[in-house]
Amino acid sequence: MSLVEKSKINNFLSRMREVIGKINGFHFVDREKNLNSLYKHGLTIDIAKFYIETLEVKDYWKGPEPDDKEFNNYDWWFFAREINTALGNILFYIKIRIETRGREQVICLSFHEADYPIDFPYK
Repeated sequence: MSLVEKSKINNFLSRMREVIGKINGFHFVDREKNLNSLYKHGLTIDIAKFYIETLEVKDYWKGPEPDDKEFNNYDWWFFAREINTALGNILFYIKIRIETRGREQVICLSFHEADYPIDFPYK
């Protein structure tokens, strides 16, 4: 895996914030693992959205990577962030992308406790 330049990550994060700020610019995929993590830690989708909107380069893990399950040109970006929850500080794994089908949206496929340690290249 080659290291992505900080400027490319910053460009993605800026674009992501721009899209999230639009009407219907954010879609949280309600997978059971995501919803269970939110519930367990006393979080809401709006709180998850806030943590996504405020991601920084230091939260970057890897990506962009092509979607291996769909035939499209949208790449996934991977981040992780320590979040102070009802159960203490927990590292959350975050997988997002920007889609432009029909309307622009930030898609959050994963927002849950990290299943394994994450090596942050810019921390």
